[in-house]
Amino acid sequence: MYKESQNSEGLAYDPLARKWHNFVLPFTLPTAGPVAAFGGLVCFAENSDDYMLYLCNLMTRKLAKLPGPYEQCRSDYYAVSLNIDRVSKVQSIVVARSSRSSNDYSEWSFSVDTCSSHSQTWKNVVNTVLYGWRGGETSVICNGIFYCVRHSTAMVGNRHDECRLGLFYFDLQMEKLEIGTLPMPCPLTCVKLINCNGHLIMVGGIGKADVVRGIGIWELQAEWKEISRMPHKFFRGFGELDDVFSSSGADDLIYIHAYGSPQLLLFNIKQQSWRWSQKCPMVKKHPLHLFTGFCFQPSLHVAPWSN
Repeated sequence: MYKESQNSEGLAYDPLARKWHNFVLPFTLPTAGPVAAFGGLVCFAENSDDYMLYLCNLMTRKLAKLPGPYEQCRSDYYAVSLNIDRVSKVQSIVVARSSRSSNDYSEWSFSVDTCSSHSQTWKNVVNTVLYGWRGGETSVICNGIFYCVRHSTAMVGNRHDECRLGLFYFDLQMEKLEIGTLPMPCPLTCVKLINCNGHLIMVGGIGKADVVRGIGIWELQAEWKEISRMPHKFFRGFGELDDVFSSSGADDLIYIHAYGSPQLLLFNIKQQSWRWSQKCPMVKKHPLHLFTGFCFQPSLHVAPWSN
C-alpha cells in the first residue's frame, strides 16, 4: 500500500506473520501504477501518451520494459492482465482498450492486443465497435480465458434494479471474443475480478444509484455462485464507502480496502472467515488523501519478461 500516490515508498502486509513492513518499490516512475500481478511478477503502466508497460519482480528488484508501444493513439480505458504458463513458463500480457469512436456516447471502439515473452511482439486479436457497451479497467486471465468487465453506456433512467455491468470473454487459444450473456447476481456498483487458484472470483459492491449497501464475493461456475457476503459489522468498519473500492487477491486470500482509508480487510476463501489486518501504520493526512494498494505473491525464482 502506497503512502502517497506519487511516491514509491509504502508498506507491505504479510498475512502469515500478520505484520506490516516498510517497502520501497525498486524504481521511481511518477506516473506509473500497478495494473496486474501474477506468479511473483507485477505489471506497472506508465500513464503517459505511449502507455508503456513494465514487469517487475519486487523481491529481486529486477525490472523489464515491455516492447511497445503497440498502438500510438491514446485510449480512454485500459484493462491489463498478466499470466505465466505453468508448463512453458512463457509470460503473457493482454491489453484491452476502449475509446469513444464518435460523438455518440453509446458507440465505442474496443480492441484487444497480446504479447508474450516468447514472441516479443504485439498482436492485435480484436478490433471492433461496440454499441451500448464499453470496456472497463478490470480484467483477469483464468484458465486460458481473458475476462474483462464491460459497462453499459445507456443513459441513466433504466430499470432501477438492472445491473449496468457485464463481462467480455476472450479465449486466448481460439482468439474468439464473446459478450457474456450470464446476468450479474444482483445490481452492482463496481466489480473486481480475481484468479484464485484457477477459480474466477468476483468481488462486487452491492447497491443501486452508486450507493454501496454491502459487499459480496461470488465464483463463476455454471452461474455466479455466492461464496460470502461481508458481515455488516465489517462493512460498517469502513465508515462511509464510495461506489468504488479496491480489491485484489491470490491463493485463498482476498483483500479489500477503501481508497479513503488504510484499513485492510481479509477474507479467506477456504476458511470462509473475515478479519481485519493488523492496524496499518499509515495515517490519513488530509481529507483528500487516497490510499492505493495491490496484492502480489513474493517469489525469488521468476525473472521478468524471460522465456
